[in-house]
Amino acid sequence: MRPNRGAAELIERLYASIGDADALRHSVASVGDLLRAEAGGVHEYDFGLKKGRGMLKLSDAFLRRYAEHYSSLNVWMIQGRDKVAPGRILLSHAMFPEERLEDTEWYSDFLRPENLFHSTGVVLGMDAGVSTTATFLRPKGAGRFGSADVAALRRLAPHLRRVFALHR
Repeated sequence: MRPNRGAAELIERLYASIGDADALRHSVASVGDLLRAEAGGVHEYDFGLKKGRGMLKLSDAFLRRYAEHYSSLNVWMIQGRDKVAPGRILLSHAMFPEERLEDTEWYSDFLRPENLFHSTGVVLGMDAGVSTTATFLRPKGAGRFGSADVAALRRLAPHLRRVFALHR
């Protein structure tokens, strides 16, 4: 499938942002806009420690709270570990049952105050039990990320992976 003009321009902006953290943050935010996401970011998650940290700050306070406490409660990463592999597209409802999400501290104390419920992302890399993932979130009322979102992210995934490998 050939990318449309908007996707091609986004891919070009991603590559042009290598080495410039601020430009890269804006490019990743544009991916979130394409997916109609309310929030997004890039994070590392250490499966051994059950801890994560933000690498690319789209919301400083949100990612700080994630790193300090809530990453250890991230049911999507904890329960969905078997789905995390480089290049893989992740969907929150496939990683942890939605019907149980509202009963977790992860949701009630971290996601709900931000009006977030659904997540999708692409695993940018995996090294020694630590994953790097570009993640995008939206409210419950906006609905799950669907097949069109997955297709868009699948087209962008190899470029996102390459851009972040080169940026590092």
